[in-house]
Amino acid sequence: MHSINHQFMLFLYCCRWLESVQQRYLEAVHVDSKISWAAYHVNQQQPQSFLPTITAMLTLIPDDSKSVAMICHSMDMVKKAVHELNPTQIPVITTDKPLYAIAKLIQ
Repeated sequence: MHSINHQFMLFLYCCRWLESVQQRYLEAVHVDSKISWAAYHVNQQQPQSFLPTITAMLTLIPDDSKSVAMICHSMDMVKKAVHELNPTQIPVITTDKPLYAIAKLIQ
């Protein structure tokens, strides 16, 4: 359940947006008029600069993926690749449930 403060802030945002829509309609509405909820809020946000994401594509392995040796090897390769691309990044590996159970034992 949202707190009263959160609901009040949402109410204020709605009021500001509705005032903006009313002002746009009193002026001349044209193609570039930003009257949707999303467009209004995008214009209210401060521009942010984001660092580019560093990604790498690893090769597919022909061996059985559920073997302990292959999971261990894959974890080592991911760790080396992540360290090479970004030494301060902590490696993150996602798997399905059966592989996760094996990987958790290896870890």
